Amino acid sequence: MEAIAPTRHDGITLAALVDALGPSVVRLVERDGSDEALVRESVLWDPVEPLITSRGGVLLLVGGEPASPASVAAIDEASRAGYVAVALKRRGQELDQVAQVASRSSIALLVVGEDVAWGTLDSLLASAIASHHPDSPSTFEATSTGDLFAIANAIARNVGAAITIEDAGWHVLAYSSIAEHPIDAVRQDSILGRRVRRLDAYESEYRAIARSQESVFFAPYDDVLARVAMPVRASGRLLGSIWAIDVDNRRGRDIGAVLEEVMPSVALHLLSAAHRGDLARYRRAELLSIQLGVRAPHGVDVSDSLRRLLPAALLGFGPLDRAEAIVDDLRLTDVVAASAEALRHDSSCARVANAIYVLLPGERNATTPLRRFAEATVEALVATSGLAFGGAYVEDVDSFDAIARARGDIDLALRSMERAGHFAVLSVDEHRHVTVLQELFEHGVADERHLVAPLRALLEHDRTTGSAYAATLLAHLDHAGDVRAAAAALFVHENSHRYRMRRIVEQFGVDLDDPEQRLVLWLQLRARATG
Repeated sequence: MEAIAPTRHDGITLAALVDALGPSVVRLVERDGSDEALVRESVLWDPVEPLITSRGGVLLLVGGEPASPASVAAIDEASRAGYVAVALKRRGQELDQVAQVASRSSIALLVVGEDVAWGTLDSLLASAIASHHPDSPSTFEATSTGDLFAIANAIARNVGAAITIEDAGWHVLAYSSIAEHPIDAVRQDSILGRRVRRLDAYESEYRAIARSQESVFFAPYDDVLARVAMPVRASGRLLGSIWAIDVDNRRGRDIGAVLEEVMPSVALHLLSAAHRGDLARYRRAELLSIQLGVRAPHGVDVSDSLRRLLPAALLGFGPLDRAEAIVDDLRLTDVVAASAEALRHDSSCARVANAIYVLLPGERNATTPLRRFAEATVEALVATSGLAFGGAYVEDVDSFDAIARARGDIDLALRSMERAGHFAVLSVDEHRHVTVLQELFEHGVADERHLVAPLRALLEHDRTTGSAYAATLLAHLDHAGDVRAAAAALFVHENSHRYRMRRIVEQFGVDLDDPEQRLVLWLQLRARATG
């Protein structure tokens, strides 16, 4: 295969590139102080072909294996040819030898996920490089923003207030120009500089916007007028924000309602200006969000649009609420989206409520790849946030109603993990008992009003005397009446456990010979223990 060198770009630092793609797509194994090295291109290469020179390239070693002498030689050769990194797949082999060679040759070593296709990786690298312009005053400056100015003026006329549209990097993309709308010095300064100055006073405001799904209101202070800001999102990804000046500080709710209504239109413009591929991703994500029941379809024929994606697998990852205090949800959603698109370019990814969902088309009867993908994605989320994450998936989703049902099952599985404080990757079909129990718990199986009489009396006795009969009975039921196992779980002698169980039966009227009572007692005790 002949080496293919794509168009060169300004470049992105190696550290930023790896961070953008996420650890489930590519990992930096040997960095050799090259984090700030600029990557300007990616090159697909087979070691049997001559290697072209590069000025900051990533060499994709297609077919290479860590233990292969050809791979070792390629790393040395790539360093001399001007590459900043070499990427290969582990193939189940140790990396020590190639890592040592990379360190000696002063070149970074990247390990690619086993399920990531080389062509897909090349496209992801090209997209990340092409979209990164660190020296540009605005990500969108090279594109036509005339439509955005027209939108800004239309919004301004609608709400009767000055409007500014910004990207996620605080760059001013467009603004209204209606003379009768008052402005303040902050707005004038940001328009003239085409960027909001990064002052400490503004950091908290932009953090609030980044974490919100709705309009955010900012009270006036000093000579700064009150403002309403609407985050512009594409299925969880923060693209920018719309700002309106509320001159009299009394119309915030009305203004916010209009900004929420126009947000999807602004999001489409920002995505279209940023990257055509992002627009397709956004449309797929919006369709998935609609099918998951997030919003009404507004005339979109969801069935026709999604039919070609079925059958599929639906996966969910969460919870997000704890992680968002550390990492913005943009980063978390992008980690999952990058992982999914590396596996299937036509996948859909949407953040809904407390989880991120992925629809993988065509994943019928593919349990092993699905589990591997889910585990790699969870690992990437953990690496990004430093917190625990769980994953759940449903295979063979073959109808539109099945998507909504699958989401409900996934949500139950994730909430069960959060309730128990134990996170893993579960197949809903293989662990149906988890979702059934969680649904029972959520429907009040352990509600005080529904407690069976023996258990109510037992719990009251524990509460007033400090006894531990509830824990004793739960351990006994957990271990199906096995005295030795139950006693070991409680760290007591077997005779002590037998004595306590006799007291429970005699004093509270527990009938261990009744299978239905045993079942209800166990459910109610288990729900209270893990609630």
